[in-house]
Amino acid sequence: IPELPILILPDYTSSNIPIMLFPVEINGKWGYIDEHGNMAYEPQFEYAREFSENLAPVRNYNGMWGYIDKKNGYIIPLYFNDADKFSEGVAPARINKLYGYIDKEGEYVISPQFDIAKPFSDGMAAVKMSDQWGFINRAGILTIPPRFATAPSDFSQGLAAIKDTNGKYGFIDKKGNLAIFPDFEMADSFKEGLAPVRMGQRWGFVNKSGKFIISPKYAEAKQFSNGLAAVRINGKWGYINKSGIAVIKPKFELAENFSKGLAKVTVITAERGIEDGYIDTKGKIIWTTDKLG
Repeated sequence: IPELPILILPDYTSSNIPIMLFPVEINGKWGYIDEHGNMAYEPQFEYAREFSENLAPVRNYNGMWGYIDKKNGYIIPLYFNDADKFSEGVAPARINKLYGYIDKEGEYVISPQFDIAKPFSDGMAAVKMSDQWGFINRAGILTIPPRFATAPSDFSQGLAAIKDTNGKYGFIDKKGNLAIFPDFEMADSFKEGLAPVRMGQRWGFVNKSGKFIISPKYAEAKQFSNGLAAVRINGKWGYINKSGIAVIKPKFELAENFSKGLAKVTVITAERGIEDGYIDTKGKIIWTTDKLG
């Protein structure tokens, strides 16, 4: 096992252990803040992904990936060439060229055999073998054989978005049967009962019957989370609720999905140029690169 670099650990002596930590980049190094915008892990990683099931994948400067928890540093050593988030108790991780799935001890429970592997969702995970995508179950068995040329979305609420041979997107069920006819230019998975889809040049949201609940009028749209979805209008990103009302006005250069009450956004200010930050569900800036805002 490789020797672990010394980490600067979070100091929670004057606060409770946070509910959630969020990755931030400062001057080319990655660290984590808590939900109040306080620094938890000082910027010290080459790259850092989001926390999930109390662990986060991080890459060190030797190019190797391991996992940290919220307070003790490395829980799974820097052992992998690539690593993704935990879900349903396992995480995709690559050694050399192939991906398998590890448990929280860092042991493979589904052996490395896939060219690409995505995290589990709804009991299924998308995997790529011989240039085609299919789905495995938690036992590692291919329940939907590889037959899609383009990466499908995660399964969520029983459905996954796929691209058919005509280049259109629809949704399949867990048996691999079509549930929503491929009618869309693009589509992502269902969250909170709605899925973002593109019809022509515009994005809207459909329900599980494939019916538009929010009509296609956005230049881009992302999934709902915490009751809000990021949409792009006139070149700027904001957030709408499920009635299609803009509750956080479009003013961001980029905007990501909410997770545990915060969303990552990018702003441009006259004084400081491009700046990453996190906002809460009211649109209030909780943290920015230089902690102003």
